[in-house]
Amino acid sequence: MATAADVRELLMREDGSRRPVKLVCATLGVAKSSFYRSKESGEKKGKRGSKTEFSDEEVLGAIKEVLGETPFWGEGHRKVWARLRKWKNIFVSQKRVLRIMRKNGLLAPFRKRHVHSDGKHDGTIIPKSVNELWGADAARLWTEEDGCCWAFVCIDHYNLEPFVRVSKSGTKFEALDPVLKAVKERFGRVEKGVCRGLTLRHDHGSQYISKYFQSELRWLGIRSSPAYVGEPEGNGVAEWFIRTLKEQVIWPNRFKNVAQAADAIEAFVQEFKRSWIIARLRYRTPLEVLQELSSDREVAD
Repeated sequence: MATAADVRELLMREDGSRRPVKLVCATLGVAKSSFYRSKESGEKKGKRGSKTEFSDEEVLGAIKEVLGETPFWGEGHRKVWARLRKWKNIFVSQKRVLRIMRKNGLLAPFRKRHVHSDGKHDGTIIPKSVNELWGADAARLWTEEDGCCWAFVCIDHYNLEPFVRVSKSGTKFEALDPVLKAVKERFGRVEKGVCRGLTLRHDHGSQYISKYFQSELRWLGIRSSPAYVGEPEGNGVAEWFIRTLKEQVIWPNRFKNVAQAADAIEAFVQEFKRSWIIARLRYRTPLEVLQELSSDREVAD
């Protein structure tokens, strides 16, 4: 009985031309479907689809390198995917990175979502550019010599560039310091009305609703925008950064005094500006976004 191998032998003429498959199969009594399903003797079956440039083992090794090289812990598969492209020149799909990380227990821990009350903000807290909406918040931390200390934060909602002041005292004066630092760096000076068009989102902490803090905002031209009580997502960007600061610096470390805590937090802030990648901004860092916007303005001028 003829086989698919016999069909293959008769397909080619002596002059190199090819006989019709239908004719050869009919002559030998072999079904065309059987011929097309057959494989050459010794041929190995491989995975369906196009061949990838990197094996799963190679991608896994690169993922582990990225997780070891990043200055931040707990990054998810999307940021790992972006760093593979940026640092390792490895271009694979996000789904593949997710599958490999899940299989090898490398996924970041999942955070619970906040349950909204009826009085939530309906608008977005992400502006269209820098210097439109900033957020302010504070965190407390413990030191061995100085006891309880404060970390006050001001952050741009668009490119997530943070400014921080760490101090022993937690008054309205220290709360204003990172705002003034941001104003001086972004606007080049601190004077009346220099920040017109800018809004500051903050909670109802005593420092932020004090007459002094509010009057300073008005003098600078900053509009105050308190978040709704019980709705931290209204001040979600600053809340998110405080949480990140705790996870990356405050909780994993023990500080001798406020000076040591301030040095550690400032080092993290500078690294954050240089290296933290933002998915909604095409995985660029806060400084990369700011530099590109500055370049665009120079070209426009």
